[in-house]
Order: sequence, then C-alpha cells, then structure tokens
Amino acid sequence: KQQLQLGFIRLLISKIIVVLITSSKCALHSEIAENNVLSTLLDLFFSYNNNNLLHIIVAEGVRYILSNSGSELLKKQLINECQIIKRTKKFIQVTKTQNSHLSSLGNSLYFNEIFEEFSKTDPLVREAFEDALEVL
Repeated sequence: KQQLQLGFIRLLISKIIVVLITSSKCALHSEIAENNVLSTLLDLFFSYNNNNLLHIIVAEGVRYILSNSGSELLKKQLINECQIIKRTKKFIQVTKTQNSHLSSLGNSLYFNEIFEEFSKTDPLVREAFEDALEVL
C-alpha cells in the first residue's frame, strides 16, 4: 500500500499548531488538548517517518511542552494520553528490527534524547520514561 504524501498544507498546518502551542495562551492549550491535536501531530510524526522537516517541527513542539515554559495540561496529555514515550520506544525497536530508513530512526532517537534530558528534572517525564523502559 502506497502512503499519501504529507504535502505542503499539512506541513504548514503542523507548523501553525506548534506556533500556537509555543504562544503560551492557556485558552489555546485547552482547545488543543480538548481536540486531541497532539495525538494527530504524533500520528503524522510516526506515519511520515522520512519527513525530516515535519520531525523538526513536531520535536520543537514536544520540547516546548516538556520544558518549564510549556503547559502542564499539554504535558500530561502528551505523556499520559498520547503515550509519546512508549510510542517512541516501540517505534525505535521496530525500526531497528526492520532495518528501516536511518533518518526515521535518528528522529526518534532525538525524541528519546529529549525525554532523557527532561527526565532528570521532571518527575512526570522520569516516571513515564522509566515505565517505558520496563515495558520494552
């Protein structure tokens, strides 16, 4: 089955969403959470595993959310509901076993580095990171 191209419009919408996330407007954050926008961004990230530009955009949003500047609501959704850490760990395992494209593995490993960095200072990230290591 051939995958549809991401396309310029989806890429641009992804960038706009990350700009909205980093704008620090609580009303926007609650709308983003309520409409499962983070889940959609992650679905794009893992579906278009060779699109480096998309991966940079999504990683920028993830880094911001996990930072102290990010919304606690979005952080909890990203970790608990979207299960970003478990999904990333699983994706890394599958990519390694299938000898998939190196850029998709590299981008997922970058996510993993973000998790490791924030697990040192954020108990929520640390707990999810440790749980993911136990499961996999």
